[in-house]
Amino acid sequence: MSSQELALKKKYIGFAGLGDIGSVMASRLVATGASVIVYNRTASRTEPLVALGATVAPRPADLAQADVVMTCLHGPQSDREVYEGDGGILSADVRGKVLINTATVGPSAARRLAGVAEARGAHYVDAPLLGGGVPAAAVGELLMPVGASPTAFELAKPYLDLLASRVEYLGAVGTAQAVKLVNNMQVAVASAILGDALNLALEAGIEKSTLARVLPDCSSQSRTSDRHLETMLFGPLAGRGTLKTLGKDLALAVEMCESSGLHSEIAAAALSYFAGTPWPVDADVPALIERPQRARAEVAG
Repeated sequence: MSSQELALKKKYIGFAGLGDIGSVMASRLVATGASVIVYNRTASRTEPLVALGATVAPRPADLAQADVVMTCLHGPQSDREVYEGDGGILSADVRGKVLINTATVGPSAARRLAGVAEARGAHYVDAPLLGGGVPAAAVGELLMPVGASPTAFELAKPYLDLLASRVEYLGAVGTAQAVKLVNNMQVAVASAILGDALNLALEAGIEKSTLARVLPDCSSQSRTSDRHLETMLFGPLAGRGTLKTLGKDLALAVEMCESSGLHSEIAAAALSYFAGTPWPVDADVPALIERPQRARAEVAG
């Protein structure tokens, strides 16, 4: 066992946000042998972690007894509640603590929260998640862009290395958010047009098996089509990230464009596309293939 691993075993790590990917990340931290305390608004989500050896924090503030606190929440509103709400993390004494936020909240929200945390003496680290979702998290192969002060980054890096095979330090808080939104803006647009393109081909009478065989060798091939083509064609339409989350990130990207004075008509159109269909709350990205049917059903209804 390395000296770094021995040091981590002596650490106390707090973790809030036990959704699909957060629960996997927290499980990996428990597996290192570190003491881990977890919080989740839906308390039943903590039970599998307790079975692995974690303890439960009744309130987010109780996570601040740990040396390092990681959060994996849905977005800006959840961040405000868990960090700044009644009994939030920042209501506790966080002097000298390292706060690692893996949510996608946008550059301005990240900078604002960092300012609040640093005013209370904490080290704030902006580290949104990229690179493969739950499957990558399960094997510690996430890509994590990081925005933080150099000191905060050095304090956080041993913990980030437990979850990611590649940690990229980009500079000040907000820079990692910008990279995440630039990525997800492209993913959203590419996923939407892939769904429309496949529906056009099917309407023209092209067999699904033909599309699956031919399109991967065409000039339109992309990481997005690699990820979603077969699933859109043959199902299941699940397990590839939710439309709710991607739509939230796209809205943040459009907001970032507007605040920068760089209006993107394509991103704005994609946002309207996402918002204009009544998707189930748990619909995943490959469900975009069903948009025409859902649109017709809404008109008929």
